[in-house]
Amino acid sequence: MSEISNEPAEPTLSAEQLYRELHDGLCQNITASLFFAQNLRSRLRKDERSDEVLLTLADSAVNAATSAVADMRVLLEKLGNDRKDPGETSVAKTLARGGETTP
Repeated sequence: MSEISNEPAEPTLSAEQLYRELHDGLCQNITASLFFAQNLRSRLRKDERSDEVLLTLADSAVNAATSAVADMRVLLEKLGNDRKDPGETSVAKTLARGGETTP
């Protein structure tokens, strides 16, 4: 019977692969969500029948999506740096350890 290790698993994706996956998938979806939220807010503001609660929710959705896009850009920038200079504290390795920064 094999033993189960408590050690964190080694990353299965390189920084390059992780960068592409995040950029091509997640980042594009978050950006699309931002555009949808902005469109919704714009339409609600133009509609005289709009409820103030709906406008507040639309504002919250836009703010959350804007923040997510900004966070994703920072992460992609850090991953871009990992692609050039992969080190022991690379973002890819940190993500593989579940966010823990110590190896």
